[in-house]
Amino acid sequence: EQKENSVNMHTFMLVVCTAVVSVVLALVIQQYRSNELYRSNGKSTINAASIAEKRVPQLYRHVDVAIEYRRRIDPIRVKEKFIPHVRLQPSPVFVLRAGEPSERDPPLNISLPKGLVTEQFVRISAFLKAPTKDYVYATLSLDEWPDEKESFVGSEESWCSVLGIDDPGVDRALKSNSSSKNLSTAMLWISQRGVVAGLHYDVSHNFLTQLRGTKRVELWWPESHENLHFFPRLHRARQQSQKIQSIGQIPPNFVFDLIPGDVLYIPPYWSHRVNTTSSGSLSLSVISPSSEDFAGQRAFAVGAPLTKCQNSTTTRAVAVQVFLVHLISRLPGFESPAQAAQRLLNARYLYAFNRMEDNDLCAKNDPDAHKTARACLSPHAVIDHVDAIAKHLTTTLPPPISDIFLFDYVEDLIAWAVGPKLAAHYIRTCLDFGKLQFLDSEFQPMQHDKAIFSI
Repeated sequence: EQKENSVNMHTFMLVVCTAVVSVVLALVIQQYRSNELYRSNGKSTINAASIAEKRVPQLYRHVDVAIEYRRRIDPIRVKEKFIPHVRLQPSPVFVLRAGEPSERDPPLNISLPKGLVTEQFVRISAFLKAPTKDYVYATLSLDEWPDEKESFVGSEESWCSVLGIDDPGVDRALKSNSSSKNLSTAMLWISQRGVVAGLHYDVSHNFLTQLRGTKRVELWWPESHENLHFFPRLHRARQQSQKIQSIGQIPPNFVFDLIPGDVLYIPPYWSHRVNTTSSGSLSLSVISPSSEDFAGQRAFAVGAPLTKCQNSTTTRAVAVQVFLVHLISRLPGFESPAQAAQRLLNARYLYAFNRMEDNDLCAKNDPDAHKTARACLSPHAVIDHVDAIAKHLTTTLPPPISDIFLFDYVEDLIAWAVGPKLAAHYIRTCLDFGKLQFLDSEFQPMQHDKAIFSI
C-alpha cells in the first residue's frame, strides 16, 4: 500500500509538472503570437517589402549585416573625432523640433523641456560617458560620420540594399505611383544613457538597426493617437505627444529591448518612444515613404475652392466653416461635425488655454453677415471638392490614419482663415453642427438637426 501511494504521488507530481510546463509554454506562444513578433538569426538580408506589407512591428535578431556594419561604424575607434549638430539639454526627454516659442504656436498650457542648445561640434567620447550636466544626443547622415581612414563608411544605397529596399522604397503600393529614385534615406542616432526620444509618430516606414549599446522601444497602435494627445499640427512640436514626462495609464502595445545586431521594423503612424539604456548607443534608421502618407497628400492636393473668399477674416472663417461642415458630414467615421470638433479638441487641444473669446468668428449671431460671407462660394465647386476629398480619405486610408489626416486638414484651413492663435476657439464655436443630410444649390439645409443654423 505504501508503494502504491508513492507511485500515485509520483504520477500526481508528473501530471502537475506537465500541466505547469504546458501552461507556461502556451503563455509564451500566446505572447509571441499576440505581439506578432518575428525573429531571424543570421540572415544576410531582410525582405523589407514583405515585412512592411503587414504593417506590424517586427524584430530581427543577430542579423549578419547589422553586425558587420557595427564593426565598420565604431564610436570607440573614432572617439576623439567631432560630430556636428549635437543637442544638449538638462532634461533627458527630447521633444523633436521643440526650439524657441513660435508665433505660429497655438497657446497651450504646457511647458516644453527648457535649456535645449545645439553645439556645432562635440567629441564622440562625450557620448560614451554617463551624463553630467546635460544629456546629449545627435542625428547625422552617414557621410557626416568621421572615419579615421577618411573613407566613406557606407551609403544609403548600400544600406537599402542590405535591407532589401529597392526604389521607390519598401511600400509596394507606391511602386506603380512613383518613378522617383532614392526615396529611402538613412540616418545615424547616437546618444547617452538615459536619453529619451519623446513619444511621437512618423509617417514613413522605419527600419531601426542597433549598432552599439542598447535601447528600449515602446510602441502604440495608430488607434491610440487621440488618447496620446499629440501637439496640434500648427505647433512646432507636431507629431510629438504633449505627455512629455508620462503617458499616464496607457501602456504600450509592444516593448522591444534592442541589442547590437537587431533590426526593428516600425510601421508608419505607430506612436513610439525610445529610451537609451546604455551610454554610447548608436543606431541607424532607414526610412522609406508610405502609401498612407501618399494617399493623404493626394487628398490634401484636391484643395478647397476658397480663392474668392479672402477679403476679410469673417469671409474666410465662414467659407471654411461651410466647407468643413460639408466635408465632415460625408465621412462615416463621425456622427456629426460637432462630434469631430470635440474629438479634435480632446485629442490635440486638451491643454489649450480656455480663453473667453468675445469675437463671433463665424457670424453665428448675425445671419445676414453670414449669408453675405458665404456668397463667395460656388455650391457646385464645394460639393465636388468635398466629395473628392471624402473619397480619398474613406477608400485609401484606414480609419485611425484618415482621422489624423482630417484633423490636420481642419487645422490647416482654420490657420488660413483666422490664424493658429484662434484655432481652438474656432473649432469650439464654428463647427458645432449636426450632420447635414440634403442641401439645395444655395446651401440651405432641406433636412437637418434642429440645432443647426442655415449655411
